[in-house]
Amino acid sequence: HAGHHESHLQTSVNLYDDALSMRKCFYPEKVAWFYEQVGKLRDLAISEHIPIEYATTYPSSVLRDSYALLNKVTPQQVLASAYKVQLIAGHSHSRSVEVDGEVEEKWLQALFSQFVDPSCDVLIPSDSGALELSSPISLDAKTDVGRLSMFSALGRAIAMALVRRVFVGFRISPNICKLLVGEPISFFDLLHSDQALFQDLLRLMMMPDDAVKALHLMMPDTTTEGGTLGTSKVEDDSTSTSTSSRNGSRDGVHWPGRGSSIGTAIDHNNRLEYVFRKTEYQIFGRTQQEFTALRQSLYEVIPASLLQVFDYREFSMLLNGYHKADSEESFTVSV
Repeated sequence: HAGHHESHLQTSVNLYDDALSMRKCFYPEKVAWFYEQVGKLRDLAISEHIPIEYATTYPSSVLRDSYALLNKVTPQQVLASAYKVQLIAGHSHSRSVEVDGEVEEKWLQALFSQFVDPSCDVLIPSDSGALELSSPISLDAKTDVGRLSMFSALGRAIAMALVRRVFVGFRISPNICKLLVGEPISFFDLLHSDQALFQDLLRLMMMPDDAVKALHLMMPDTTTEGGTLGTSKVEDDSTSTSTSSRNGSRDGVHWPGRGSSIGTAIDHNNRLEYVFRKTEYQIFGRTQQEFTALRQSLYEVIPASLLQVFDYREFSMLLNGYHKADSEESFTVSV
């Protein structure tokens, strides 16, 4: 057991070092390295688990019928493709087997098309038109295990798509992509989520002191410990949401009034922290549990360090298959 632990630790160290160097490479080289590492994970997972067989009605009930599979299949089964899905075409008078075998592209694409259905309440369009996570409509919904398991299912489906090289074909919010690859969120990312709030906070930052006090604003709560939003690069701790200390600096700039208590009156000294907290809540805080469920389910299959070689634009390209037309040979990496 000690030898196995040391081997696993050395593999993690080597992967960390490789990831650091790969972040400096061009996108095609990153894609080649990513699938090479996924291939190694697949080799380790082969034959470790008995395949799961599952049937679903296509296309109307794909998500409903596949929900149990997405929450049951293990990371090793995803990597080894040790699951089989039978797609059954539903007709008014007959039912015929359309696909019988390993999961195919049309099944995953049907899944993603239903994740964005308003009745599913998982992905919704933001002000910019990109898809972001749906926030709970009530306090009870925040702790609804069934609701959170839908986001776990989405994370598992994304992992399946990446492993199988199936491309989802829709635009996920840059904010989600940033959080998944460990890039910090900035104030300007509000433009992807809530443009009206962005304009209000921008006006607040330009107001004179007396005008700020006249608004009688109070300091809201915060979901992080301070500093930048998002996990640090090449960070496998899926529960981490912050990378700096409570009263630290952000992007090397000291924020006056950092560490204000909830309910503190807002003035010119602490309004930047107010802006940060409002930005943080809009982008991450209101869907913190949903995002954590998605991220953990994805990282269980594909380690964070593999995804974090990409920036958020590249991750979106990877998910949407912008390299699909390229041949496998074009992604070989010379050592």
